[in-house]
Amino acid sequence: MRFWTIVSGIAAVVAILLTGYVFYRQQSDQSKRVEVQMVARSRLVDSSLSGSVKDIELQYKGRQIANYDLLQLRVTNVGGQPIRSADYEAPITIHIENVGEVLSADESSSDPPNLPANPKVNGNSVEIAPILLNPTDAFTVSVGVVPKPDTTPTVSVSGRIVGVKTIPYKETGTEAKATSPFEWTTVVLGMIAIVFSLYSVYATGISMLNSMLNTTRELARTRERWSELFNKKRNQ
Repeated sequence: MRFWTIVSGIAAVVAILLTGYVFYRQQSDQSKRVEVQMVARSRLVDSSLSGSVKDIELQYKGRQIANYDLLQLRVTNVGGQPIRSADYEAPITIHIENVGEVLSADESSSDPPNLPANPKVNGNSVEIAPILLNPTDAFTVSVGVVPKPDTTPTVSVSGRIVGVKTIPYKETGTEAKATSPFEWTTVVLGMIAIVFSLYSVYATGISMLNSMLNTTRELARTRERWSELFNKKRNQ
C-alpha cells in the first residue's frame, strides 16, 4: 500500500496548489471592465393585436404618443479594479435606435443602494454621469421611449474610460461567457486530485484494517505458544 500513500500525498499537494492558484488569480484581477445589459423590455400596447386595441389613445404628460416601451438596462463593473469618476474621458452613453423619442431615463435600482448615476436624456441617447464603480457595483436605468411603428428599439453603447478598451452590450437572455480551457483544466485536475485522495484514504483504511487483523492474529499465535510452553512445564 506504499504506492497509494505516495499517490495520496501527490494528490493532496496538487489540490492545495490548484486551490491557491485559483484564489491568487481571482484576487490579482487587475483589469478594468464595465458592461451594459438589457435586463427587461416591455411594450404598453401590442400593435399586432386587432380590434379595440387600435382605438386606444396613449398620453404622456398631457400629450398623445403612439406607443410606449420601457427598457431596463443594467450597468455593472465586472472587472477587478474600481472605476473612479476621474477615469472617464467620455461618459457611458446608451444610444437607442428605432424610436421616435426618448421620453425619460431614471435610476430604478442599484447595488450598493443610492449610487448617484443621474441618467440624463440627450436626444435619442441616455448619458450616465461619471460615477465611482467598485468591483461588482451595478445600477439599473429605466428608459421610456416611443417606438417607431412595427419596429423594436435597438441599443448600442459608447464611452471612454481609462483602462477600458470597449464597453460591451448584451441583450436579454444572452448566454453566460463560455468557460475557458484553463478553467476547465483546473476543474478536471481538481476532480482527479479529489478522486485520488478519496481512493487513497480508502486504500489506507483497508491497509490499516489488514494490519490490525494481522496484529490480532499474531497476538493469538503468541498466546497459543505461551500456553503450550506453560502446559509443557506444568506436565514435567
